[in-house]
Amino acid sequence: MRKIFLGEPPANIKKWIDEHYSPGPEPGPTAPDGKVLYKTAAGGEWLQDDANISSGTFNGFVNVDKTTAVEVIIPSKDASGNDVTSIGENVFSGCPALTTVTIPSTVTSIGFLAFEGCSGLTSVTIPDSVTSIGRSAFYGCSGLTSVTIGNSVTSIGRYAFNGCSGLTSVTIPFGVTSFGDYAFGGCSGLTSVTIGNGVTSIGASAFFGCSGLTSVTIPNSVTSIGDGAFSDCSGLTSVTIGNNVAEIYADTFYNCTSVNDVYCYPNPANLTWTEGNKDDFKTDGSTVCHVKP
Repeated sequence: MRKIFLGEPPANIKKWIDEHYSPGPEPGPTAPDGKVLYKTAAGGEWLQDDANISSGTFNGFVNVDKTTAVEVIIPSKDASGNDVTSIGENVFSGCPALTTVTIPSTVTSIGFLAFEGCSGLTSVTIPDSVTSIGRSAFYGCSGLTSVTIGNSVTSIGRYAFNGCSGLTSVTIPFGVTSFGDYAFGGCSGLTSVTIGNGVTSIGASAFFGCSGLTSVTIPNSVTSIGDGAFSDCSGLTSVTIGNNVAEIYADTFYNCTSVNDVYCYPNPANLTWTEGNKDDFKTDGSTVCHVKP
């Protein structure tokens, strides 16, 4: 028989509930229309300033020196109630003190150099509303350890995350069809990368110098891999090439001297390796290419 307690439960039951259930974190503040919220010190109070918004593009503060902000909440609407749909160019470029930024779910694009050089930024969530990440948007954000790329993103620009040396893992969602040259170049802390099945081409030097990567699987959706895409990935030991890759350009795996095994689904003879780049792995030719059924 189930016992039903009316009123305050016995002390031992209440203790159990307190230990095993919690209400969870309270939702954070929301920026008022046309205002940007910010803090100038960790744990400090939220302040607000007029937001510079033009034709749906958020262009930063009106009265505040952007380099003083450590936390920022971007508004979802301008003062007239219209959606903020993009983050403009250079908005937070060169703001090393910035550690946290909240991007509203109305934003569809992040502009050129938007967060370039924000070396204090540790994590960023790009909402599902965003479809494009601009060139060099997070270039040189060396403190960035975690990035969540929304499922609606279809394009990642050149140098978008280049030099994010603290980044340890990245998942490129299914909607992305291609990502630009040097997009993740110099991410030396990157140990895990998942390339979505929507990607058809990998840009030149896309993962250049990602020395922490130990293995990479190129999905069946990919048809071409750009020049130097994985060059100088000195920690790479295993590469799996999907069955639709038809062309592997020059120096794709240049100086990947630790690669012992390459797994090819198609007959390796059907692949075009330009400039004899099949020999780029090891100078002694000891890399073994396996054919998988």
